[in-house]
Amino acid sequence: MMYGDRDYACNWIGGEKASLAVPYSRAAEFANTGYTPLVTSEGIKGMTRQLGNYSFTRVYQAGHEVPAYQPVAAYEIFMRATLDRDIPTGEIGITGEFKTSGPKDTWHIKNVAPEMPEPRCYVLNPGTCLPEVWERVVAGNVTVKDFFVVEDDTDDGMVGWPQDSSQVVLGGM
Repeated sequence: MMYGDRDYACNWIGGEKASLAVPYSRAAEFANTGYTPLVTSEGIKGMTRQLGNYSFTRVYQAGHEVPAYQPVAAYEIFMRATLDRDIPTGEIGITGEFKTSGPKDTWHIKNVAPEMPEPRCYVLNPGTCLPEVWERVVAGNVTVKDFFVVEDDTDDGMVGWPQDSSQVVLGGM
């Protein structure tokens, strides 16, 4: 099982609980198995708990469809499972005795929030545009691509866009 830790629809917390709730002969042993880093060519991309060929992986910075957010990690998890290799490294052939070691949960691991994207004028929602830019949109004096203003005398149509100081991103969350 693999779940992204930025997935709000089917989050990793519920995925982990589901992995621990599967009624099979080694469920108690699986619950006592620790997590170890998921290592790929791009670095550490998550944490895996594995016992034999049964595993659960929390994939970092991945949303609802893990392969869309972390394609290398998703590919490695899939290939390692298919080829009976350990999920964390892919270097060990799986036997029924294989198990990962490490912390019993991953709650101590916190992600850094991604940077907020710069605001853009989206013509299907005029409220995203400065009033003077919207006037130029209505007058046909801007270039629009995929419903966004892409060419305007004032950059992307957002110069002078007011910052909302009431929204503060807290570090270390």
